[in-house]
Amino acid sequence: MKIKDLSLIVVSCDAYTDLGKIFFDLQSKYMGWFDENRFFVNETVEFSVPGVNTIHVGKNVEWNQKVSIALSKIKTKYVLFMLEDYFIGEKVNEKVMIKAMDIIKKHNLKYYRITPSPKIRGTSKYSQHLVDIPQNVRYGINLQAAIFRKDFLEEISAGDGKNAWQIENDLNKNVDEKSKKVFEGCVADPRSIIDIHNGVIKGKWVPKTIKYFDSIGYKIDIGDRPFMSIKDIARMRIIGTLSHVVPKKMVRKVKYIARKVGIKFVTD
Repeated sequence: MKIKDLSLIVVSCDAYTDLGKIFFDLQSKYMGWFDENRFFVNETVEFSVPGVNTIHVGKNVEWNQKVSIALSKIKTKYVLFMLEDYFIGEKVNEKVMIKAMDIIKKHNLKYYRITPSPKIRGTSKYSQHLVDIPQNVRYGINLQAAIFRKDFLEEISAGDGKNAWQIENDLNKNVDEKSKKVFEGCVADPRSIIDIHNGVIKGKWVPKTIKYFDSIGYKIDIGDRPFMSIKDIARMRIIGTLSHVVPKKMVRKVKYIARKVGIKFVTD
């Protein structure tokens, strides 16, 4: 592996350990040049994939504590943060990733988002293909796939027991919809340099993801896990739309109304 000072960390749980095996199988298939400094995090269930280091955090450990324990065992300055159901669906260009890391290290960036959501318009002083993350965009900094400077991931994950959604809510508290400033050292790469397909949402398979991998000849063992229903998908889209278009000051009121008609949010 030519990329130095970067680890791949997959934060998971015992119940999703089976997905971790799918993740790393696809990662090896489409990103095989990244074959060092790979870590899988769960509670106690054994996980055996050649070349992948397993970090067991023990039972009754909150999500942010999992992250903290894992980061304490990782020596590199930067981590490519992923979840076990972020299935890679196309070849990842090593040269593009090397160039991304060169930019990160040259400017000491603390956050480099590699997923396109939410969409952000603009430019960046760091590179013509990057976009600075404005302080007026909710979820501009999030816990989807990204390269984090390790100390920044430690910083946003700190505190008493929190799950990932609570951490993202805390990040959104720093959003000022009237601000014209950007979060220094935080950028988004709109090119989707890693092709990611979300495999499971709330314990259920995402149908379009399974269909995609079927179409390219990769068979995923679905086991006993159910598929999302049409109703599940519609609810997810509604929540996703609300999270990005509703003004910050209206979020609480809109969520109250949505709950009255049966829509639940992950923070409930």
